[in-house]
Amino acid sequence: MLFRSALGGQGVPAASDRLNLAIIGAGGRGANVATELLTGGHNLVALADIDPAGMDARIDRSTRTANGQPNEPRVRLQQAYSRAARFTDFRRLLEQRRDIDGVVIATPDHTHAVIAQAAMELGKHVYVEKPMTWSVSEARLLRDIAKRTGVVTQMGNQGQSTNGARLINEWIQAGLIGNVREVHLSTDRPIWP
Repeated sequence: MLFRSALGGQGVPAASDRLNLAIIGAGGRGANVATELLTGGHNLVALADIDPAGMDARIDRSTRTANGQPNEPRVRLQQAYSRAARFTDFRRLLEQRRDIDGVVIATPDHTHAVIAQAAMELGKHVYVEKPMTWSVSEARLLRDIAKRTGVVTQMGNQGQSTNGARLINEWIQAGLIGNVREVHLSTDRPIWP
């Protein structure tokens, strides 16, 4: 017997199109990325976070909206997190879960390259939150590993993938605003305490 969900269809990916993913740094930004990945139908099979109690508390608080209604995407995330294998050390996760296709890395900035390198050396595809690396030499190292291993890598650049950012790039490339001589910008960073 073959279940219909195995074949996929409109709005439902086939089982062969679903990735087995791990989230390293699963409590903050990692939870946001995981929510999106679950919406895409992928399997969340493992988590690594050095503060599992804090991670669970953050997820629990986010399962209700401000008016007390269920936040359905976060309820699904909470359910997926409860089924996933849990680790406090990313190295144990990578050693023990060979069934993982890709890894989301959303840990503190200074650990991104080290974790990405470890995952890529095992042939795991990586999505790394920004900044991907601390230095140019780390970026070159990851580039070389990606070429050698054939893994797919991506760095999170959500702020640069908005419609407004694309539009201004199109204007500049089309010459609509002339030569850009000076740019002024502001930022709300850092947003964390």
